[in-house]
Amino acid sequence: MDKTDGRMEPMLAGSKSTNESIIDQAKQAAQDVYGRTKDQLEGQLKTQKDGAASQLGGVVSALRETSRQLNQAEQAEQAGLPAYANKAADQVERLTEYVRSRTIGDLIGDVEGFARREPAIFLGGSFALGLLAARFLKSSGHRTESRPTGEEPKSDSERTTVPSISARSASAE
Repeated sequence: MDKTDGRMEPMLAGSKSTNESIIDQAKQAAQDVYGRTKDQLEGQLKTQKDGAASQLGGVVSALRETSRQLNQAEQAEQAGLPAYANKAADQVERLTEYVRSRTIGDLIGDVEGFARREPAIFLGGSFALGLLAARFLKSSGHRTESRPTGEEPKSDSERTTVPSISARSASAE
């Protein structure tokens, strides 16, 4: 019996080192996948952040143009509007520069800090943004539900998707 026990120890030790090697390789592969996924996600988030900043820049331009046009109109009832439009443009411009100058991690940290300092405002704002997003998604979904983009309705009956009240009452009788 001693002979078989003596032969098994080197085999078990070799098996143990093989298992550890496989585990190390699996860990390394998982870390590689995690690193690549993290890099891709950060790249996509940076692209989205830059796109949002560019869109905010467009809002700034529109507000500045509105202010300029209101100044040209010089109507007594619009006396305060150009100043408000300029103020709004300044604030949106500050937001644009803030978004451009921060990393994604910085922005997330700032949002978390604000949520801790002002939880009621954060929750209320989140709720309002959620309602706006739902409203936007709901309104954009109605246009694309019934037919592919660009396809026109073939008849007047296809143009009306909701039955009228008189049609419902006639069918009920």
